[in-house]
Amino acid sequence: MNTMIILLVAFIATSRLAPTSARVPDRSQDDVVSLRIEDHTTVGTSHRYVLSYGTGATSCQLLVSFDTTGRVAGDTPYRFVRASLAHRDGCHPQTLLKALADAHGLKRVPRAGRREATLSLDAAIFGTQLARGGVTRDVIAGEFTSARRGSWTVLKLFFGDDEAEVFLALDAASGRADLLVKDPEYGEPLLRELGRVLW
Repeated sequence: MNTMIILLVAFIATSRLAPTSARVPDRSQDDVVSLRIEDHTTVGTSHRYVLSYGTGATSCQLLVSFDTTGRVAGDTPYRFVRASLAHRDGCHPQTLLKALADAHGLKRVPRAGRREATLSLDAAIFGTQLARGGVTRDVIAGEFTSARRGSWTVLKLFFGDDEAEVFLALDAASGRADLLVKDPEYGEPLLRELGRVLW
């Protein structure tokens, strides 16, 4: 009985970081929402990305910041860090939120929570200099790998006391950023939290 309890506690402690999608190497592009990296600055261990989605009256920008210093989680290669999402003036998030709703299989965009200019959250860095595509081993977020050198950085963002998670993949070299679905069940709480800072 004591052994079973110890195993259960260990499972709960590590499940927060377990790359569930790594067990599904063939990711559908229907659950990926691509954005553009408009600007990227690095000062020491601090990174700031200005991401944009859409054009003209339907465009939206979002500032993503994170620090690469943090604590390593147990025996995993992942590192917990602090991150934030900040509102950018002139953001019209309807199209972006609708794309994320579609990616999570939602028929409508849920109402956003209380608005915030900046949303602080936990994140886990799953890897830097990752390669994308042709993944056969060391799979991260379904389509990235550390087995070959590449230019992608992949994080998992945690929202609302772990009510929702999403992968964020960043490639400053190509100017592309992707939000990748972690689990369709996270759709509603994820959109409620994102709506707080996008509107």
